[in-house]
Amino acid sequence: MYVFLFILAIIVAIGAFIVGIYNRLVGSNIKVDAAWSDIDVQLKRRYDLIGNLVETVKGYASHEKSVFEEVTKARSVAMGAGNPAERAEAESGLTSTLKTLFAVAENYPELKANQNFLSLQDDLEETENKIESSRRYYNGVVRDIPIRYKTEEGIYKLDFRVLSVVNETGSKYRYDTSTKGDFISIKIGDPDIYVTGKNIYIITYEMSGALNYFDEHDELYWNVTGNNWLVNINNASCKVTLPQKVKSGDIKLTCYTGKVKSQEKNCESE
Repeated sequence: MYVFLFILAIIVAIGAFIVGIYNRLVGSNIKVDAAWSDIDVQLKRRYDLIGNLVETVKGYASHEKSVFEEVTKARSVAMGAGNPAERAEAESGLTSTLKTLFAVAENYPELKANQNFLSLQDDLEETENKIESSRRYYNGVVRDIPIRYKTEEGIYKLDFRVLSVVNETGSKYRYDTSTKGDFISIKIGDPDIYVTGKNIYIITYEMSGALNYFDEHDELYWNVTGNNWLVNINNASCKVTLPQKVKSGDIKLTCYTGKVKSQEKNCESE
């Protein structure tokens, strides 16, 4: 008879059988307040730079009145936009008119060589890079899960597959996966949609091939929540299912939760 040691929490046991782990992430704030504060500061700086750019170009191409009016109008709309979705749409329109402004500048060599114009261009590019960096926290979350690790016995490679990523009502989230070294990265969210307020992400995935074999028992050891989250995890749960061919009389189960070597039993086995 085999004794199966099931260890949860900062590291939970896994078997050669498929394990379904359900991470319910409740109250994921995604640094929204801090991220939007950073975006807001950089957007205000962007509006100031655009205003200065318009005035600089006017000095060399005063007859391009319609272009200046379009940029000024789009800038005004963006500055008055309310929620993140409205602002994103307004920013897209402003970016479009800026392309026209820079196209005009291409026709004036002296303007292109003007130090003030060049400096404003550089400052605008730097500001837009900062905006893009802050936007990351508004577009969703990224979860890295280890699939390869080293032990005294050698290197282990786990089989991993995402089954679904949904919210509390079962609606699906868009997600992509990619391999980064020893990790599978799950990127959840849409680059064109800002995430605001509290959100629930239910990530369901299968993993197999990670059973640790010993003389007296087999051990499933797994980090349920993982590390390095940029969000708060209010609740996490894990369910391990044995193959149907294993009869209850042929196996003895026990489980532990907590840190390594913890004897705490915040779990059930049957």
